[in-house]
Amino acid sequence: FSTNLLLINPIGPLITGIFDLAYILIAAFLVVRHRRSRELSRTIREFLLTIIIVTFIVNLTGGLLRGISGLIEGRSEIYVLYPALMDMIGDIGSIIGSITTTRLALGTIDSSLRSIHESLPEMGGALLSSSIWFMLFSPLALYLAYGGIILDDLFTLILMLMSLNILAAPAISTLSYSLAVFIFQRGLDPDNFVIPCESTLSDSITTACLLVVITLFT
Repeated sequence: FSTNLLLINPIGPLITGIFDLAYILIAAFLVVRHRRSRELSRTIREFLLTIIIVTFIVNLTGGLLRGISGLIEGRSEIYVLYPALMDMIGDIGSIIGSITTTRLALGTIDSSLRSIHESLPEMGGALLSSSIWFMLFSPLALYLAYGGIILDDLFTLILMLMSLNILAAPAISTLSYSLAVFIFQRGLDPDNFVIPCESTLSDSITTACLLVVITLFT
């Protein structure tokens, strides 16, 4: 919303600034009003810790992206697909993370890594779903990148994306489950950690796995 307003000249920046200032003032008012709330204090502490962790992970992702940029030079279809790949792998992690945190809160699973087998059906379903989407993405990416589709290139791209999916989807699923259990065991609120950390980690995992796949297929 703010980005769209910035495009409206000349009052766009002014309107955006007013909204941003209003948001800051409302947030400050709510913090002061509920400053004695233990739940608010806990949420703020956990949020700040999450910000530190996410910042570290983002820097790691940036390093991986610099490493992969040289390999994908001239591969326009990879540039087209990259945001969708990160989003898809992140969605898988979010699904597993949300299911796990809910089950932990309800007490339907033990807070142990040994209980991960109970999430295998969801992990398998997410892997199958992402495989289907990756197959659909392949011809679209080639068409957008080159204005046409060559069967050999399509077959190679599908193999690359399937390899990426086989590497990244189980990794982010296992990590999301493990993170939820670890946070729960420490007496912290998984909802304040799992999704933000998982969403950021999924970018690093996708980039790292894509780096491996491109190296293998080059």
